[in-house]
This record gives sequence, structure tokens and C-alpha cells, in this order.
Amino acid sequence: MGIGSGPLILTRNGNKTIAALSIFGGLFHLVNHAVFKGLLFLSAGAVEHRTGIRDLNQLGGLSAKMPVTSSSSLIASLAISGIPPFNGFFSKLVIIIAAIQGHYYWLAGIAIIISIITLAYFLKLQKNTFYGDIKNKIDNIKEVPFTMCFSMIVLAILCICLSLLIIPGIREAVMEPVVNTLINKANYLLILSEI
Repeated sequence: MGIGSGPLILTRNGNKTIAALSIFGGLFHLVNHAVFKGLLFLSAGAVEHRTGIRDLNQLGGLSAKMPVTSSSSLIASLAISGIPPFNGFFSKLVIIIAAIQGHYYWLAGIAIIISIITLAYFLKLQKNTFYGDIKNKIDNIKEVPFTMCFSMIVLAILCICLSLLIIPGIREAVMEPVVNTLINKANYLLILSEI
């Protein structure tokens, strides 16, 4: 949404700064998404590795048996839902602000509704997998090996540390070159379409 609405703002003779903000939000969310979605897949793999179960209705109470997996999965769930202080909050906030400033209020509304729905189904995932009563057949479960835990811990830390990309000095150093390249390409394509 962010990357797509940036060039759309430019084609409608909108403010270049707002278009750049929109593209930055989209790129920022793309990076964040790779981290928290990867962490969610690792957490799901850890649960299946230890339990052999994929059905959420057969799971429950694993937070006491698998604390690293449970904590990292919760962090990833909150990040993907856009809850502060996690990285997903800041990238979604930038996308929503850019949509509002670009007068695409309906896009901002869609982004907010999607975040609420995402939070609802990831909270259900957390509840069914890690909380509640543990089932008898998975009572003897233990945490996954260190190498699997280490990967989840690193990605969970990144879910917090990538929030720093919102800070102006860091944002300009890391993301601005990519944003400028995309803005210039959008301007180039706009000029070509006029010829």
C-alpha cells in the first residue's frame, strides 16, 4: 500500500515529500514484515518440531514448557499487528499518516481495519497455542534446541530494534537512498508517460 500509493500521489501532482513518506513506510514495513513473519514461521516450526501437531485445538499451555518460543511468538504477533513499541507499529503508522496526508483516507481506514483483524487472529493463535490448559499427550514437551532458540531470540530483538529506523538520522542514512531511487524512477516513468 505504501509503495503503491507513493507513485500514485506523484501522478496526481501531489506533494513529493508525502510520496516519499509513503514509499518509506512501504519499504520500512517490507523489511519489518520479513523479520516478524520469519519469526512467526520459526515459532510455528518450533511448536511442530516438539509436538508434531499443527491443529491449534490440540495445543495449549505451551508457554510454561516452551518459554522462548512463546515469548518470541508473542513479540512477533504484536509486531505484525502494529502494537507499539514493536517495529510493525511504526511502519504502519507511517503508511497511515502518508495516506491521510495524501488524501487517501479510505486507504488509511483499510490499514487500520486490517491491523485490528490481524491482532484478533494472532491473539487467538497465542491463546490456543501457548495459554490455557496443556493437553495430556503433550505434557512432556520441552523447549527446542539452543540453535532454534537463538534464531528466534535474534529476530525478536530485531522486532524491537528495527523501530529505530523511524528516528530521522537513522532513517536518512539507511532508507533515504532507496526512497530517492524509487521517487526518481517514478518521476522518470511519469515523464515517459507524458511523451
